[in-house]
Amino acid sequence: MSEQSLPLESLPNRRPSLMRSLAWKDAKMIVPLTVAIVIAVVVFNIVGLGASLLADLSSQNRLVASTMICCLLSYLFALGVAPTLVGNEEEAGTLAWLRTLPVGWASVTLSKLWVSVAGLMLVWFVGGILLLLQFLIIANGPKETWVDDLLSPTGAEILQASTAVAMSFLILAISFVCSFLFRSPMAAVVAFFPAFVVIMLGISFVNEQMLEVGFGISYGRFVNFTPSVQAAMVAVPMVAFAGLIGMIYVLAWQRLRGQGRYEHWTARSQAAFQLHEAPVSMRLQRPSINGALFWQQIRHIGPFAVPLLIISLGCCLFASWNMSHSINQTRVLGLAFGSIVIGLSATWIGGLTFFSDNVRRRVAFFADRGVSPSRFWCTRVAVSGAFLLLLIGCVAIGFWMNQDKTSELSLVVIAIVLSIAWSQSVLISMVVNRPILGLFGAVVLWAIWPFSVGWFYAIYQDYFWTLGFAVPVLLFASWRLCRFWMNGETGKKFQARRIAYLALALGLPMFITLGHRYVTLPATDSVWRNQMRNQDLPAPKKLLAKTSWMPWSSAVSMDALSPLSRSGRTFTPANYVGRLANEEQEKELLNRIDQEIAEQESIGDHISWAELSQVLVGSTQATPWISQWHTSPNRWIEIAAQDLLSYDPSEVQVKSVEALLVWSTRARQMIVQGDEGIETLLRVAEPSEQLAVLSMLWWNESPETAAEIERLRELLPTDQLRRESRRIAIIDHWQTFDRQPWDFDSGAVKNFAGDTMLTRQTGWLRIEQIRSERMVDQAIRDLLYRIESANHLAGDPEAVWFARRWKQAMFGPLDGKEELRITNVSRSSTMIPWVQSLSDHEQRINALYRR
Repeated sequence: MSEQSLPLESLPNRRPSLMRSLAWKDAKMIVPLTVAIVIAVVVFNIVGLGASLLADLSSQNRLVASTMICCLLSYLFALGVAPTLVGNEEEAGTLAWLRTLPVGWASVTLSKLWVSVAGLMLVWFVGGILLLLQFLIIANGPKETWVDDLLSPTGAEILQASTAVAMSFLILAISFVCSFLFRSPMAAVVAFFPAFVVIMLGISFVNEQMLEVGFGISYGRFVNFTPSVQAAMVAVPMVAFAGLIGMIYVLAWQRLRGQGRYEHWTARSQAAFQLHEAPVSMRLQRPSINGALFWQQIRHIGPFAVPLLIISLGCCLFASWNMSHSINQTRVLGLAFGSIVIGLSATWIGGLTFFSDNVRRRVAFFADRGVSPSRFWCTRVAVSGAFLLLLIGCVAIGFWMNQDKTSELSLVVIAIVLSIAWSQSVLISMVVNRPILGLFGAVVLWAIWPFSVGWFYAIYQDYFWTLGFAVPVLLFASWRLCRFWMNGETGKKFQARRIAYLALALGLPMFITLGHRYVTLPATDSVWRNQMRNQDLPAPKKLLAKTSWMPWSSAVSMDALSPLSRSGRTFTPANYVGRLANEEQEKELLNRIDQEIAEQESIGDHISWAELSQVLVGSTQATPWISQWHTSPNRWIEIAAQDLLSYDPSEVQVKSVEALLVWSTRARQMIVQGDEGIETLLRVAEPSEQLAVLSMLWWNESPETAAEIERLRELLPTDQLRRESRRIAIIDHWQTFDRQPWDFDSGAVKNFAGDTMLTRQTGWLRIEQIRSERMVDQAIRDLLYRIESANHLAGDPEAVWFARRWKQAMFGPLDGKEELRITNVSRSSTMIPWVQSLSDHEQRINALYRR
């Protein structure tokens, strides 16, 4: 019965029942999509939280990531619910059946709108609850400024949250317009992107013209707008939204009343399933099976894949132009939108592989006629794979346009990501009964990958290529399951195999990475380790104490190690620069230097390193480098010496050199006796001796200077003392390092001479702990050999070898990347610059003796 013969107004008592039935039917239709999105929101937050903890992200970054997850999945639901409600009914034929019921087209449309809005609000509600739980956990932890800001949100923050929700409703309205406009749900999805871009550009253009013409405000300047301006800016999107609602009703009226071109479409859709006899002609030859399958797949995929390629190419060109001509904010937005569109294009091209075969189980036609599953799979996947290659070619064009800002490695990474998105969509398009649900299920599954493997490849960045092994696994899975799918054997065993293949694709790249790290582990030298553990070293006379930042003992004063202060007062270098100091200051300084030289039991009680170094260097250009003394004293000496010129030393400078040599000898003797360790060697003995030798080499040659140099050379530590102090300090500290546990939770970080081995992000992996320990063993074994054999003149190759292994021990798989982003000086190396300075220092000592 049509609506013309039995108006809705004549049946008032049946309207609530019909509306409830329509709403119930629509709700059941979107239940799988709603459940999938809600589960994805929960799983993404759980997996994302675990991944962020493993990646050692801050609480603020974790909350931002969770917010992005909720927004993106809500947008995905808004995009997919309209094709599910309208497109699925069109393909099932129920949309035409609705016209025979005593219910108005407006009621059908209203039912779909209300059900989709309810589902969207449910997704936002679940996401908001999860965000609230995370925020409450963070708020009960250590207080941070940004937490207090969120507890009292400003108008701008409330506006941002409202804008995110309003955007989802705008996407929902555009999706309904496209779904009613196009008969195919896939065509509606493809048409969404250009429609969205056009509408957003239109809203921006109208806002710009309104602000500049109506209010005289330049668009893009974020100033304190008056209430009238704010109302005008809100009114434009509201008018656009109202226009979209009107278009939905107009298009729904045409579709549901069967007016105009939709009758022709319906006739074509009904005729498509009728049996037709091929025309008899002597000129036509029977096509081969492969040719027919290829042609059929091209006809199915081409009308949708070609627009996706054109849209992706446009996004690539726009993003490339943005990288060269736009401001940073616009550039980021262009890259973000382009990345989403290209990723969705790869996913949906893969989802189209078996899309048409799933509609009304058309695949049974091929199974009944004996088409080989392998032949069927190859023809379907080959056409879809060809479109994927074209998509990668579109991305390559964008990279070619920005050769100076991109790299071939980035293109390879993008190709791997797109291939994974495509291959898992091929598998999903086969196993999901509802085709349109398979498209959006593939997007959800693709979005799970970054959270599932992102934490792992944030550690093993050089092994990102191993993700490529997931592609053949997923393709093999779809090939193996094709026979069961064609025969309709899609029960529990079929689903179990699918899940097993997905788990294998997820775990195989990580297994290969860990396997390679294990196979390339340095060999352990058990004999050498046992010898090191059994070395008899002198026992210390006094128990060493430790501060939170540096080991120390009663023998070495903190002033001897402090670069910028003495007795709590800021040290001014200009007050102690050679002859520039007045006589009274110079006498007071000489007196304290003599007291320090005469001291037998301690170092630095009367004068500090800062005073002695500035007396000798006397360079204001080198002064800023003194703040890096605790990190790398040898590097500071190298920088300071670059500005030195030949000069006649003053009495205070000669005395300063003498004090430094006394420090070096006294510290080395304490180390040999077991009273001091490697910290005193690296922070007192070595830099003091190096600075003293450098200073004497820069003195002018004269009889007086030669006599002073001859006297000071006698104060240099002997070669035997120098070697023995280094050997004992390193062996003693290696034994301490060998006993240290890997315990990042308690804050007892394993370190060698202040060089922290690994971080919380990488240190929890046992394989990296073993690798770091073996790298330390190799580096220390070679260093001890150089020291004991007096082979310091081997030069740079050995120092480079040591530095390479030491960095691998410190940073693990992040070697070369972690070092670039570190800004905290406490994470810089102490051992590497010292080892690199050994060869140069020995050459300077030989030059001093030849002088």
